[in-house]
Amino acid sequence: MQVAWRGEAFLTIANGVVPDRRRDYEAWHGFEHVPERLTMPGFLAAKRYVAGRGAATDYLTVYDLDDAAAVETPAYRHLLAHPTPASLAMRPVMSDFRRGLYRDCGRSGAGLARHLGWLTWRGKQMPGLLDLPGRDGIASVRLGASVATPPHPAFPVAPDDGGDHHILLLGGTDRRLLRQVLAKLAASTVGTNGIIERGVGDLILAY
Repeated sequence: MQVAWRGEAFLTIANGVVPDRRRDYEAWHGFEHVPERLTMPGFLAAKRYVAGRGAATDYLTVYDLDDAAAVETPAYRHLLAHPTPASLAMRPVMSDFRRGLYRDCGRSGAGLARHLGWLTWRGKQMPGLLDLPGRDGIASVRLGASVATPPHPAFPVAPDDGGDHHILLLGGTDRRLLRQVLAKLAASTVGTNGIIERGVGDLILAY
């Protein structure tokens, strides 16, 4: 039974946070912001991850969607354009904002793992990725192809957000092994010229 991923699309939000506001950010993001998003039509579930330490701490939130149209509903667009007072106060606290919308194009494995590895790249979809579960502590795989969407009204589009690309999400039990798998894929299968981003984070909350 597949319990890690739901729906036919997913939205990823990645960002850093001003270090001395991290406690406020956690209280807002974990207990107001994500639950608010999950009241929107087509938003099915969410998982929050954290990577890095100190000033290099980075967050990734993955929202499971019914389909890509969930980010185009009037309710969701209204939510983006009319943030709560707490959301408005937190926007300047966030840094290096990256947002991606993806059509689900393959998944395998089962279970919600403690760690998540991610890799985004330009170019063709890599073969053999759905065979990874069961090796190197990998429990589940999700593949996505980027879908064009209007930018977030409060954040500029990062240079690497544009253009067609793919994403790989790996749920795993061992952070070190996930890093090794991603490094090997980035170096030997894709080639570093096509890599946009890769990282490994730890699960904070699943909704």
